[in-house]
Amino acid sequence: MEKRKVISAVLLVMTLISFVLLPFAAIFPPGAPEPPQTAFVTGANIYHAEGYMTSAEALNLADGAVLIQTTLHIANGPPVPAEDAGPPLGLPVDASAWRALELLAADASEPADPGDGQLMPHSPADRQAEDSGDEPALPPDHADTEDPAPRKIAYLTFDDGPSRTVTAGILDILAEEGIFGTFFILPHKDVDDIFRRIIDEGHVLGNHSYSHNYSRLYRSGMGPFIDDIARAQIFIRERFDYQMKLFRFPGGSMSWDRTAIARRKEVLDEMELRYFDWHIDSRDAHPRQTDKSAAALARNVLGNTNDREQVVILMHDARGRQTTLEALPLIIAGLREQDYTFDVLTNY
Repeated sequence: MEKRKVISAVLLVMTLISFVLLPFAAIFPPGAPEPPQTAFVTGANIYHAEGYMTSAEALNLADGAVLIQTTLHIANGPPVPAEDAGPPLGLPVDASAWRALELLAADASEPADPGDGQLMPHSPADRQAEDSGDEPALPPDHADTEDPAPRKIAYLTFDDGPSRTVTAGILDILAEEGIFGTFFILPHKDVDDIFRRIIDEGHVLGNHSYSHNYSRLYRSGMGPFIDDIARAQIFIRERFDYQMKLFRFPGGSMSWDRTAIARRKEVLDEMELRYFDWHIDSRDAHPRQTDKSAAALARNVLGNTNDREQVVILMHDARGRQTTLEALPLIIAGLREQDYTFDVLTNY
């Protein structure tokens, strides 16, 4: 009798186990390989294998998961069938991409930033708490503790390029002078050779967004901002195997609502992007600068260094900025007369 009870109990347990395991047997038949840890992002969904999941669910994938779409589209949008995603590209999902997904998943329902998002005056009250009160947000000057006479360093930065005429000319001048610059780029097409020249000649690329669209970047919530920055990162990484580590807010961080910028700074930190504004604007793209001659731009720079130990200078190398190209030799010569040397912002 006891033996029968034991056998009955064993059979009951085995029956229950078979009911539990039966659905998994249908999904993973004996000998079938485990599903690949791959995913691609489109619209608001992350597709995995033959189905799709939300961005929050995608975070449960293993760290070795792989993106198989060319761009990291995280902004809201309609999902598309998996077969329309394009061929696998085997792009590793790096830490910044996963963190971008996590941020979006946690904040997908965030409303647009308050306020009308218009450019605000460049006044001390509108700048970050860490600012000195009369300068944009920048890391503090770092004196060389091993050198009793710290060097004065100027950082030449160029926004909105590259362009075939202006950027190429700037690169020629920098090569002649033995100077390296920092280029906050937009993903322009048909200038891959200029991008390659910037990299190969030892200069630094920084992310200046994909669209440079103020409404998308500052007035539409966090999703479009994250998508825009990620797309620019991927554009450069795919074409040139180069990972950008710097970021500059279009319009400058001081020009926008402080709360909105604070949220975006958190995203940049998570994506391991250091942001930089500037100490001196050459005003080569300023709408209220009527005199954009080379001499005027040089005066704007050289007359505002104030003998700082480190000074970040804003210029632009977009198409049509010919006087910036003409002013650059004057600026370099004048800074050297003020005992400045030159470096790239990754060394700031």
